[in-house]
Amino acid sequence: MIPFIKKHKLIIGISAAVIAALVIAFLCGGSLSKSTLEQQTQSAVNSKKEIYTSAAANGAAEKTSQAASGQLSSTASPAASTAVGSTAPATSVSSKATVNQAANPSLGNQTPEKSEAGTRAAEQKATDPPKTSPAPTSAQPATKPKPQEKTTVSTEKTCTVSISCSTALARIDELDDDVAEVIPSDGVILSVTTEKFTEGENVFDILSRVCVRNNIHMEYTTTPLYNTAYIEGIGNLYEFDCGSGSGWMYRVNGVFPNYGCSRYTVHDGDKIEWLYTCDLGRDIGGDNIKYN
Repeated sequence: MIPFIKKHKLIIGISAAVIAALVIAFLCGGSLSKSTLEQQTQSAVNSKKEIYTSAAANGAAEKTSQAASGQLSSTASPAASTAVGSTAPATSVSSKATVNQAANPSLGNQTPEKSEAGTRAAEQKATDPPKTSPAPTSAQPATKPKPQEKTTVSTEKTCTVSISCSTALARIDELDDDVAEVIPSDGVILSVTTEKFTEGENVFDILSRVCVRNNIHMEYTTTPLYNTAYIEGIGNLYEFDCGSGSGWMYRVNGVFPNYGCSRYTVHDGDKIEWLYTCDLGRDIGGDNIKYN
């Protein structure tokens, strides 16, 4: 109710004045003239206007005073704000030293040289690489032991091997033409050759390898019952080509073994000879064959 009256007090005042004038005129019995009534009414209205205008002027003056007071408080100096504990930053700062002094008055007694030295120290600290502590190292011997080299014992060994049919040259006139053609003029099918082998190989293994490498023909048969191989022909010269007692025999270190070549294990440094005989070995020294 009161806010409504304050808001419409001019209209209410005028209405009250008019009503008061009418009441007076009524009480006076209409003795007042019309012009006098109008003057009284206008005078009451003007009086209310003056009262309202004065009140409005006083309110405006009060607001202006409050605004001026607030502006004065907001434009107070940084030193005054600092004195009363204000933490608002200063609006005009000329240098970093002024800002630091306003934030902390105790720094005001520092000289410019010290401030510049502190600034250079801060810049140097920013450019210096960060210090890192060395990584922990586990306990290790000063010198690592050298790895021991593995020593491998080579099982590769060597022997010599040769193939000859010189005994057939003495009977070349008795041989068929196709047989005589395969016999070398010097009777040597393979000259003395050094051959590498591994431990456990036998004479048959050595003969097979050198014939393949030197493109020498060889033909043989195996006897599973005795686990042995029998050489039938070497260099296209077969058994019985030079008579009923002809064929191939092998000799190791000057001795004719009494078993097949696939059962004789070769040893390092052995001298292996394959010889063609035309008389059951007697023409190649087989008459003194030693049986092991």
